Amino acid sequence: MMYDTPQCRPHGRFNASRASLLRRILTCIAVLALAFLAVSAQAATYHVEAGATGANDGSSTAPFATIAQAARVARAGDTVYVEQGEYNESVVLEHSGKENTPIIFVGQDRPEVHGAGGPGFFISGNHVTVQGFDVSGGVFGIHVTGSNVNLLGNYVHHNRHDGIRVDGAMDVHIQNGEIYDNGPGNAVGIWLAGSVYDLVVQDVDISSTGIQKTGINAYEAGESNGIILRNVNIHDHPEYGASLMAESPGELTDIRIINCRFDHNGFGAVHTIGDMRYRLGNVLIQRATRSIVEKSVFSNGPGWGMDCYTSDRLVIRNNLFLDNMDSGDPAVGPGIGLEVNAGQDNLILHNVFYGNSIGLFTSYLDSGGPWPPGPAFDVVQNNIFWSNDEDMQVTSEDNPPLTVLQGANLMGVDPQFMDPAGLDFHLAQGSPAIDAGVDAGVEDDFDGNPRPQGKAPDIGAFEFQQQ
Repeated sequence: MMYDTPQCRPHGRFNASRASLLRRILTCIAVLALAFLAVSAQAATYHVEAGATGANDGSSTAPFATIAQAARVARAGDTVYVEQGEYNESVVLEHSGKENTPIIFVGQDRPEVHGAGGPGFFISGNHVTVQGFDVSGGVFGIHVTGSNVNLLGNYVHHNRHDGIRVDGAMDVHIQNGEIYDNGPGNAVGIWLAGSVYDLVVQDVDISSTGIQKTGINAYEAGESNGIILRNVNIHDHPEYGASLMAESPGELTDIRIINCRFDHNGFGAVHTIGDMRYRLGNVLIQRATRSIVEKSVFSNGPGWGMDCYTSDRLVIRNNLFLDNMDSGDPAVGPGIGLEVNAGQDNLILHNVFYGNSIGLFTSYLDSGGPWPPGPAFDVVQNNIFWSNDEDMQVTSEDNPPLTVLQGANLMGVDPQFMDPAGLDFHLAQGSPAIDAGVDAGVEDDFDGNPRPQGKAPDIGAFEFQQQ
């Protein structure tokens, strides 16, 4: 044990009186309290108000006129309050906070930052929080190269390029708020560049009216891990809702997609490879391993609900793949709920495939690269297939064979959903899916209810709840 002051050192004998021991404890508490007060006294609070005049010091009675003025003086532990108003500036946050004393910028009533000549915020410092701003009109909305950065409750839209660009950073947390209509051109809601580690995007709505091309793009992510999407709603992009694709020879590991919804992404231009024409869809996962996709909805993608390519050891469980249909053009490929192609050892468990052109397509087609040694296996168990044009395709062409281990899937039998037209895929009383599954190691369902409720797990994403 380390002691910072002489008063806190033990005085040797085990038979010291209780009163003496109590005095020493109280002395230690007092010393620590004084140290805490000294640190607190060093932390400053600054204020910014658009249009303020004079040689101000950033106090509440003499606020700075620009956020940049506060950024130049703020240090670890300081908090900057920015009043509602318009700020036509590109704010550079280059100073760093510390683990327990970050530098915090708080927008009051969502002040507008218009990124004149650069990004709205450029954050190169570490341990920085930016909260509650409306960011538009910049080159990027927010550009992050520092680590341990929190972006909380911001509205990022109509920037000339990407809404939020995370470039070679670690421990970035993007939570709450909205990201929409950044562009036009190849703009992305959130762009991950370089190697990104431990990124969390949570409780965020990412959308487009056709201006913003893709919701989240990790095309240049290199070798990254720990990318988590939780409770994210991504919709209405002409290309992918999320494209999580490591740039060769990199690899994405420990991806988590949890409780997310992807809807109506991929409706843009028809793409062509050789004589194959196709549209994109909601999610692409490529060159990933040891990752989990669960309790999410993939709907109305004209190409795919989700496409997993050259990816291994994925666990895809308790999801809904709904109404991913082709465009009606016979020259364009069909809509597929889930495609798992050119990977191995993937687990596809307790999902619902409903209303797709093809529910599940599994294959080991040529990827143009080297193949892993040995045979390829995918496990498909406890899934419901209903109201698809075709429930499942399994193919392997000119490559090591793909073995799909199937068990306890419900196909060609009405599962008796509560209200599929109303998107309620819970099981009704008497459903043939109740207690009809096998133990696949999935301990809960889409709603978080434990499995099993009866003598065996139910097939599908929902475990029947007896009323």
